[in-house]
Amino acid sequence: MTLVLALSVLIALTAPMLALLSASMFEPLIARNQVDATQALYSAEAGIEWAFNLLVNTPDWNAVVPPSEGSPIIAPGGLLPWGTTTITVRRGTPPGTGPPSAEDADGVVTVTSTATVNGALRTVEAVVRRLSTRSQGIFDRHALVDWRER
Repeated sequence: MTLVLALSVLIALTAPMLALLSASMFEPLIARNQVDATQALYSAEAGIEWAFNLLVNTPDWNAVVPPSEGSPIIAPGGLLPWGTTTITVRRGTPPGTGPPSAEDADGVVTVTSTATVNGALRTVEAVVRRLSTRSQGIFDRHALVDWRER
């Protein structure tokens, strides 16, 4: 009688135990996905920072903005320790944010940085505006107008 009761309890507890074990197998995968997504976001933000630094240190943006729309600019090798990052710079504000103004042609660029780390993809977009202060005899200033993750 005791043996039958012990076997019944063992069989009854086997199903929940297997469910818990299978759920715990997914925890490392979930954690790895979170780590990859976070690293991809940091890589995309690093690409934006690199492009912003390039724009700030370039007097003529025509040298930085590629002639064809959406052409990537090439970041130096070894910029980021993991994944791949693609950086594009184009004139004007992003589509869907209103009509382009007359000053967009010269003083506003949109920088888009897309990073991939182990399949996790993150994209960050920033709008940079040049605020001219040359009349005061100092260098141009730059303002980050908009920053968003897509």
